[in-house]
Amino acid sequence: MLALSLISTMRLGGRKCPVTEQAMTNDPKQKVEFSRRYGLQPLKEMQVKSIDTELRTSLWNVLNENVLSRLEPRNNYQYLRSYASIHVFYYSLWRDFFRRSVDVLEAWSPNDAYIDLRKYFFEAEWYQLYDLLEFLLSQSSVEDPPAFEAALNFVLEREYAGYRFISGIATRMTSEQETETIKAALALEGPVAVHLTAALKLLSDREKPYYRNSIKESISAVEAFLNDASGEPKAKFHTKMAKVGANLPPAFQRAAEMLYGWTSDDAGIRHALKGDDTADSPLAHFMLVTCSAYINLLKAKRAEHAKGTKQRTAD
Repeated sequence: MLALSLISTMRLGGRKCPVTEQAMTNDPKQKVEFSRRYGLQPLKEMQVKSIDTELRTSLWNVLNENVLSRLEPRNNYQYLRSYASIHVFYYSLWRDFFRRSVDVLEAWSPNDAYIDLRKYFFEAEWYQLYDLLEFLLSQSSVEDPPAFEAALNFVLEREYAGYRFISGIATRMTSEQETETIKAALALEGPVAVHLTAALKLLSDREKPYYRNSIKESISAVEAFLNDASGEPKAKFHTKMAKVGANLPPAFQRAAEMLYGWTSDDAGIRHALKGDDTADSPLAHFMLVTCSAYINLLKAKRAEHAKGTKQRTAD
């Protein structure tokens, strides 16, 4: 898995990350404790609107090992540089996340700030923790955001949390396959990644989710891929598909065209709202995962088509 391979490259102050090699290579689901395997303790339920002590502590350990510890000086020559990094980190946190008065920091030592952050982390509501981690993943003062995100996802999976971080956004997931599907589509970068990232943000906005626009962005990601792959952005959907070389079963092809048509007709999701808005969280989630999977399928079919064309030319 992507998360595990990323974790295996992590280093902490020149030493290996405290996460053990065995923990990195084994599937967390296969490491259920003896007592839970034999029914002596109940199996954990998916944590969607809560974070238990084990998950909270594990997330803190990841934050400490991957971010906070790396801010500390590793030798005397790095002291001044490291102290400046610590100041930038906590200054940004206080000003932009906590929205606190930053002059308080002038009288604090780095240790005081650390203690205050730790207190907040262990007392915050579950959703406030995800807000904090999202914020930290976006900060330039974090040394290695991809490794930090991968380590967070490892813990979230192990502790049966209902969320995973994808491109720095905490996203509701029902399976690891969904997470990997979206990540694979995001790896294309360019317009496809821009649309999918927007869909993620609109879907995952805790205060004001915008499901209708999330669906628009998801289907626009498919359109962006086809526009680029076919080289004919103004062509019909089926024409673009043919250009890409996606030789799909007719029924499957019609289903894809109907899904695209649903978003694009007069009463579709991409036009002005007429009547009640039927877009909701399950529908937006479905479209995000489905469009990501469809992009991955088209990418694979395009590669097969290109390989076949090359072989025929060689023959």
